[in-house]
Amino acid sequence: MTSCSLLILNLISGTGNVPVPGEAVERQVRSYLERGCPLLLLHGASAAFWQWDWWRAMVGYRWVRGADADGFEASTHPSHPCLVQVAKSRHPLCRQLKPMDLPNDEIYIRLEQTCPTVTLMETTIPEGTFPQCHICRSPWGGAVIGFIPGHKPDVVRNPDLIANVNCLIKFLLES
Repeated sequence: MTSCSLLILNLISGTGNVPVPGEAVERQVRSYLERGCPLLLLHGASAAFWQWDWWRAMVGYRWVRGADADGFEASTHPSHPCLVQVAKSRHPLCRQLKPMDLPNDEIYIRLEQTCPTVTLMETTIPEGTFPQCHICRSPWGGAVIGFIPGHKPDVVRNPDLIANVNCLIKFLLES
């Protein structure tokens, strides 16, 4: 993974026929991050490598699976249409991101905050207000962005969602 400029993850290992990675993959991912390289976590990717203690602690807001290794209550994902708004924050990305009016889809809520983060986007649904995009730093200094919306095809194809993901990629590649 020495030639990788940006690691983008979108799946959770051990689900949907995605195998749980072995020690060699763990060493490669950790080596990449230890170089201070950036990471973009899409949808449920905060739990991409849920089985690694060090991973769970560094992703900002983490999707907590059932029977969590750290003993936290599982996250939930009610389905609602929602407006994902740019957070009231001075982070420079907040001037570039666009609000998104999304159709009915899973909304990841009740995540565990694993480290200091800045919320970039959030949504308010009947269950409360929840971060939908955040940024933090890995223990090695690299930027980690979690972008949670996007499960169903009509949501993933939303032009504003696509524009926001492109904005995040550009930011991470330039940082």
